[in-house]
Amino acid sequence: MLLDWIAACFRLPVAVDLPFDVRIYCRTMTPTWLRALQPDTDLAKITSNEDIETLAQSSSAKAWSRDLHRRVGNDENLPPVAVYRLTQTLVAKRPSPSERASMEYVRRHTTIPVPRIHHPHLNWLVMDHIEGEMLYECWHKQSAFMQFRIACTLRLYIKQLRSLKGANVGALGSGKVSGILFQDYECGPFDTTRRFQRFCEYVSIVGWDMRTRFNRSRGQPKVPVPRAPMDWTPVFTHGDLNPSNILLDKQGALWLIDWAFAGFYPPCVDSLVMRHFNEDVLCDSVSPSWVRYRQFIAGETSSDDGEFWDCFYPAIRRF
Repeated sequence: MLLDWIAACFRLPVAVDLPFDVRIYCRTMTPTWLRALQPDTDLAKITSNEDIETLAQSSSAKAWSRDLHRRVGNDENLPPVAVYRLTQTLVAKRPSPSERASMEYVRRHTTIPVPRIHHPHLNWLVMDHIEGEMLYECWHKQSAFMQFRIACTLRLYIKQLRSLKGANVGALGSGKVSGILFQDYECGPFDTTRRFQRFCEYVSIVGWDMRTRFNRSRGQPKVPVPRAPMDWTPVFTHGDLNPSNILLDKQGALWLIDWAFAGFYPPCVDSLVMRHFNEDVLCDSVSPSWVRYRQFIAGETSSDDGEFWDCFYPAIRRF
């Protein structure tokens, strides 16, 4: 496609797969040396969950968390910050059941920059700290051309994810269905994609009935019955693509973080989640230029798609 070709021409550079401080130190060195110079000093400080909990309660870790909360604007609509900077090169969080598997899956099957995971045997998710800024805090500071390059890069990331097809919907491992559009509730697992589709159609009809009753009580016009013409093929999906989960590092590379809601879902999900954040969560704090790039980045969604999930979203709480 022409748009994909244009995106490939203007995409941002690929991130070097090393912690930030090592990349700075090794800039002038040959690639052969790079992987041999990965420091293990910080990793040696962590041998157990108790070590992480101790480091997370340190004054420096608490100060970093407060600063991170400030950086997201103290916006009460955004989810609480639950990431702790343990050392100069490492951060940690309590992962969702499938988050670790999703990150490793993306690292194996795509070129999307995702923080490396350490100590997979621990309950905490220990990752490289990526030095940079969230798009939430730096998008407005970028030139129009840089914003275009960021959008091109994200478009190609989404294209890579959608090339990964699943046999069924849901998170890796459990097959459970959850995420922003499901209001963080867990559903399933579903035996087939068709069963998932029929479940979503039923929930959407229930939501449509709720809206119809509400409109009728206020003398407002009846809303059309939701239709589901979208493609239901399960493709790998980030599930929480908003500006606070996209990092621009000091070298100009773009990283995707927070894979808690990732899994195999219909292709429209990432675009609809972006719409939800733009219109219902971030609202006035989101840049109009970011809003305009949504469908270029994550794909077009029809008015029928929007109506279907608008009916689905409030009704899922009843299941």
